[in-house]
Amino acid sequence: ISDAWEQDQIILTTKVPFRGFDGKISGLVGIGRIITERKRAEESRREMEERFRLLAEYTSDLVSLHYADGTAVYVSPSCERMLGYTPDELLNMDPLTLFIKPTSDSVRRIFARFIKQARPIANLPFQVRNKSGETVWIEMNIQPVYDDSGALSHFVVSSRDIDKRKRAEQAEYQHRVLAEAMMETSAALNETLGLDDVLGQIFTAVARVVPFDTATVMLVESNEVHVGRSFGYG
Repeated sequence: ISDAWEQDQIILTTKVPFRGFDGKISGLVGIGRIITERKRAEESRREMEERFRLLAEYTSDLVSLHYADGTAVYVSPSCERMLGYTPDELLNMDPLTLFIKPTSDSVRRIFARFIKQARPIANLPFQVRNKSGETVWIEMNIQPVYDDSGALSHFVVSSRDIDKRKRAEQAEYQHRVLAEAMMETSAALNETLGLDDVLGQIFTAVARVVPFDTATVMLVESNEVHVGRSFGYG
C-alpha cells in the first residue's frame, strides 16, 4: 500500500471473523503491522548472499559466509577439493572440529574476539585435518561485512591451501639445521677429542634434525664395517 507521503509500504495483516450473538459471522476484525524495513533488509541480505555465491563459485580458495553469530550459511564448492568434504557436510558440522588440538582452542578464541571487535584478521596459518584424516596447512583470512548502521551483519572466511609451501619451508629449515650440525661435527673431528666424544656430538647433531629413540654409527676401517657406537638400545 501507499502511505500519506505516497511511499510504498509492506503491511503484515492478521484477520479474524467477528461473530454476533447468534454465532453468525457479521464482519472481520483485522490488525496490521508495517514490516517494510524488515522485508527490505531480508531482500538486501538475500541479494548480498546471492552475489557472494556467484563470486565464490569461481575461486580456488575455500570461502564461507557466516551470520554475525558465527552460523555458516554458505560454503564454496572448493572445499571438496581442499578438504574432501562437500559443502553440505561442512554446513552441518562444527568447523572447529577440523582444527587439530590445541589449535582448535586458539581458533575458538580468535573467532570470539573477532565477533566482539568486528575487525579484519589476515594471514593466519593453521593445520586442519581433511576427511581422509591427513593434516593440511591452510592460511585463513576473516573479513567483516557491516549493515547500513555499521553493525556486523555477516563475515567472510577465506582459506587458502598452503600445505606445499609450509612443507617446503619445513624441509628447508631441516636442511639448514642439518648443514649446521654437520659443520659442528666436522669441527669436532678436527679437535683433539676422543672417538667417544666425537660420536656423542654426532648423535647430538643428528637429534636436532631427526628425533630418534635408537641410533647406530657405523665405522669403516680397513674395508671392514663395525659398530662405532649405539644409542638407545638399553
